[in-house]
Amino acid sequence: MAEIRERISVFGAKHGWEMLGRGRKAHASIYGEVNGLSGVIDIEMVFECWDTCPEHLDDSTPFTVFACVFNDTAEGRYADSKKFHMETTYGEVGENLDEFLAETWRHVSSRTEKDTVMGPHPLG
Repeated sequence: MAEIRERISVFGAKHGWEMLGRGRKAHASIYGEVNGLSGVIDIEMVFECWDTCPEHLDDSTPFTVFACVFNDTAEGRYADSKKFHMETTYGEVGENLDEFLAETWRHVSSRTEKDTVMGPHPLG
């Protein structure tokens, strides 16, 4: 996971984005501005209880790839009306990370304020 995190960090830095730490072992996330909005790209293990996270990941461990934009205004939070979400596995993340990052970047960089709707914050 450390190698994946490093590759995501390098990708984010190329776009002026930073790593977002959430204290999770099996998680990597970057965030930043794009088209005047805030954006986030997450790659993390699908898991119900982070307190009992497994010690080791194997290639079949379920993962999710997520990307969206949002905008906090005086009126409230505007969230991406069409979030990018894909289920995959840890093995596929390692093998296809560059492709996943390219797909998620295409999503967030194509979104504009017109693509947001009043609603809950995309990160909870």
